[in-house]
Amino acid sequence: MRSRAIKSDFTKNILKLVSGTFIAQLLTILLAPILTRLYAPEVFGLFTLISSIFGVIALISGGRYEVAILLPKKDEDAANLLILSLGVNTIFMLLFYLILICLLPIISVSKDIFWIFTLPILVNFF
Repeated sequence: MRSRAIKSDFTKNILKLVSGTFIAQLLTILLAPILTRLYAPEVFGLFTLISSIFGVIALISGGRYEVAILLPKKDEDAANLLILSLGVNTIFMLLFYLILICLLPIISVSKDIFWIFTLPILVNFF
């Protein structure tokens, strides 16, 4: 009975997901001591700030159209959804740049201001 459970596609797919997540977490734990020696705590703080802002904005930017690309039965409909998703992301990126430029006088100018202007590009690619 046990060998039949391991051979099912469902079980294999679950094991793939679990092992991939496990390996990713293990790499993070193993590389943490090395990264803390290479980078200062301020850099980790900046990375956390940028990645948290990126995570929230990336959820909003695409409208989740990329999930719908797999649903249509016709390739033409999937291609149209891809173009729509890319268009929505590009428009959102341009609006995000416009907002950043308008907020530039309010944002404290420092040497780390460059990273704020890379956020729209990161959001557009993810």
